[in-house]
Amino acid sequence: MRKNQLLFTLGLVIGMFILPSILEWFGLPTFFDFLTLVFGEPNVANRIVVGLIVLILVFYSIRYLFKRKETSSK
Repeated sequence: MRKNQLLFTLGLVIGMFILPSILEWFGLPTFFDFLTLVFGEPNVANRIVVGLIVLILVFYSIRYLFKRKETSSK
């Protein structure tokens, strides 16, 4: 496994499992709490909007990683 893949995997694991626990321990709102505060209780329309926002964020972050990789290999 290359270094970038390892860092990406570690970032996902830390973001999904460790970071929410630390935020809860400090009493800070998690991403779910923030989205509930902004959009209210979950329903179909809110889930679609939140899903699109998350997909856009993931798309642009992965796109940035690949463009950065292509530029560094030249």
